[in-house]
Amino acid sequence: MVVNGRPIKRMKRRVTADLYNFLSFPSSPSSSSSSYSPPPTRGPFRSNISGVQRCGCGGGVVCLDVVEEDVARSRSVYCDQCRVVGWSGHPVCSKRYHFIIKADGNSIATCNHVTTADDVEEWVYHQLEDTTHLLHGVIHANGYGHLLRVNGKEGGSRLLSGVHIMDFWDRLCKTLGVRKVSVMDVSKKYGLEYRLLHAITKGHSWYGDWGYEFGAGSFGLTVHAYKSAVEALYNLPLSIFLSEGQKLQTRLLDNKVLPIFVRSGAWISSSWSRSDIERVEEAMFRVLRAVSGSNWVSWRALRGAVCKVAPPELLDHCLKEIGGKFAADGMIVRSRCNPSSGSLEYRLEPGNPSPNRPATIGSPVITCPSEGNLIQDLRFLYDNMLHPQTMMSCGPEATSDAISSARKLLDCKQFMKDYNKCETASPPNPPTICLSCEVEIADQPEENVPDLPPEIIVLPSNATVFDLKLEATRAFQDVYLMFRRFHAEELLGYSGVDDSTQVKLLIGSTTESVRVRGRCMGKNGLGKFRMERGTERWTVDCCCGAKDDDGERMLACDVCGVWQHTRCSGIPDSDPVPAKFVCLRCRGVSLVTKPGSVVK
Repeated sequence: MVVNGRPIKRMKRRVTADLYNFLSFPSSPSSSSSSYSPPPTRGPFRSNISGVQRCGCGGGVVCLDVVEEDVARSRSVYCDQCRVVGWSGHPVCSKRYHFIIKADGNSIATCNHVTTADDVEEWVYHQLEDTTHLLHGVIHANGYGHLLRVNGKEGGSRLLSGVHIMDFWDRLCKTLGVRKVSVMDVSKKYGLEYRLLHAITKGHSWYGDWGYEFGAGSFGLTVHAYKSAVEALYNLPLSIFLSEGQKLQTRLLDNKVLPIFVRSGAWISSSWSRSDIERVEEAMFRVLRAVSGSNWVSWRALRGAVCKVAPPELLDHCLKEIGGKFAADGMIVRSRCNPSSGSLEYRLEPGNPSPNRPATIGSPVITCPSEGNLIQDLRFLYDNMLHPQTMMSCGPEATSDAISSARKLLDCKQFMKDYNKCETASPPNPPTICLSCEVEIADQPEENVPDLPPEIIVLPSNATVFDLKLEATRAFQDVYLMFRRFHAEELLGYSGVDDSTQVKLLIGSTTESVRVRGRCMGKNGLGKFRMERGTERWTVDCCCGAKDDDGERMLACDVCGVWQHTRCSGIPDSDPVPAKFVCLRCRGVSLVTKPGSVVK
């Protein structure tokens, strides 16, 4: 499907004979036919994209839609994702390819009635902006792309988990020869920022399991700052969160944040005998047996029912330890934290004691905490010891360091995978010459030269210098809009070499880098496609160190026009951007130039 203004009247669904297995793509099709083979992996993305097939998974079919977007006719010529991950200087590509798996499992190309071109375009753009897709990734024609969306079972998927989808996406990118992919990690679990939780437990974001590393940090953060923040929170001693003068009573408080979920052992006062404890527990068992059905008994109600049996200290101790213990008739005391009130509750449930450990009344049993308890623990950990806005204020210096580290992790949202670092493909048959071709544009002012990535050029083993120039011309014309009239003229570093000379005599057959100089004939209104950042010129110079747009909220000084973050300018994120703003530097200059002014 092509998104453009051509007079499309009917959109047809293409059906292929063989389906690849979703969980093993691209190893082999799911049918027994041997006529299909995986797409080539040695060539560039622009040539591999034609080999994408639909995929099967188990007993059903997962429709992977590939939507080709004609950028010159698109509503959005410039890429917002490229702008904030450091690729804003790339020229605008001629095509974008959207890879989409819909939540309902159907193909998006199912419009089966006659309609106008405008209606079709509107419908397709609605599909591209849909946030319910299980997978939505976009790859530019130059092989740079962005993973926009992954929705697993928590996001509405009936069959595929987030891990399945990421595994498939990663294999697809390798198969197609994708170069780099960015992803903005803003995912949440139970309302908690997952990139913060995952970073302190695994040392990287969830996407790091597939090789995505720190890409671009907001507010001038670097990869070193990110790694230092992860290490600082990982090794954070819990004792700094204690109020002054509070005594350490368990080993848990001496532990680091990572093993926080290891529950502390109880200590028993020497003034309480075993018989005292058993007497109190038996009284609690009787109360729980008297409760009908599956009703829960609150901590306060259970304590009040046995308040005359023992001193308050012993009651509190037994209430803490009774969860998970065997009662009579093979029942086990289950405890939970009420999700609404936050208080502990108890009830009896049938238990299955281990055959290697016979059950006796009052003996503990190894039980796993409930999902509700785990979520409650997660929220407590997150709110009090991880999130910078709600972190406990105890031990000012140490806690301020923890708050700073947590804020840095939250400010790092952009992660990136460089597929050029992955294993290279096996040697092709027949042999070819694979070159990384850079381009220099003649007679071009330096300030107008875009940040042009090299293109992979694949030539036959007997290719000549003329063939190299011709293929370089075709490659850059196909990939970039501003190069539609580009013509390669000279192979730099080999002046005087005849065009009929074979390339392998100059360079060899292994992957090497070459540089070609050429010209773009005529203007032809292609200047607006020079960079992904657009035709606007802006200057970012923030006190945090940011020198380019990082996706965070900014405002420009009304005097000098320089952009900086609102947060760094003392404007909270919850406050609106002021109608007029003068930066500190301009305010300082104006005060100095005014006679008799005093700088406050």
